[in-house]
This record gives sequence, structure tokens and C-alpha cells, in this order.
Amino acid sequence: MGFYRFSVAGRFYGLLIGIHGRAYVVGASRRGLFWRFGATIYDQGRGYQEAIFGVRTKLGEIDLMLKTGTKDEILPLRIRPNRFRGSVHVSRTGVISFVIGSTAASLLTEVDRKNSQIFSASEAEDSSYYQSGCEERY
Repeated sequence: MGFYRFSVAGRFYGLLIGIHGRAYVVGASRRGLFWRFGATIYDQGRGYQEAIFGVRTKLGEIDLMLKTGTKDEILPLRIRPNRFRGSVHVSRTGVISFVIGSTAASLLTEVDRKNSQIFSASEAEDSSYYQSGCEERY
């Protein structure tokens, strides 16, 4: 079970709850409210998970989201913790799809470095091979 906040600055805010391979989403936007309960999260292999599902915006006949004037767009989500990634896909017909994926932290190998600014395991830690007469470009 996990609770994860998500947002697109100024556009979407919400909560993603994962319980036993199911996603429960409750969110709000400038246009209204949306939710989805019990969407399946698929295991794609060791440490990889993903889910793609449409969200709901109606309670019976009452539409909780204004859909006039929408355009086709994809909004990347910021999901905490950062091992999750996601996006919201909005179509001009009013369909909103929610896309999430995750990679287990255990699959990402940690490399011990003297210099914390080097990210590649094969990159040289000694910078003496740079030419001393070159200027940096900004």
C-alpha cells in the first residue's frame, strides 16, 4: 500500500493510492474533479509496473468537469517519490487518460564516487585530460 501525491503545476493536483496491484486516484483541476477506483496496475517484469486507465468525471447525470474548449494535450505529472513517472492525456472529446509507471529502486545500481557530479559508471573521475586553454561556453 502506498500514498503518492501528484501534480502538474497550476493544472492538476491529486492523490494516487496503490493497494495490492490496484490504483485509486482522486484529483482536481481548474476544470473540476476526477477519480478512478480499482484500476489494474500491471507487472511488466521484475521491478517494473505500469497502468493506463481513463478517469471518471460524472456522478450519474452530473458532470463534475467542464469539458468545453479542451484541446488534445499531454501533461507530465510530478509524482512523489520520484521513482514514479506519469502523465495525463486530455483529448478534445473530454476523455482523460491517466498513465503511470514505476521502476523499483533496487534495480538502480548505486555507484560510489569521489566526485558527486559524475553520473556515468564509465566516465573518468580525473579531469586532467581537458585542455587548459579552452574556455567554457554558457
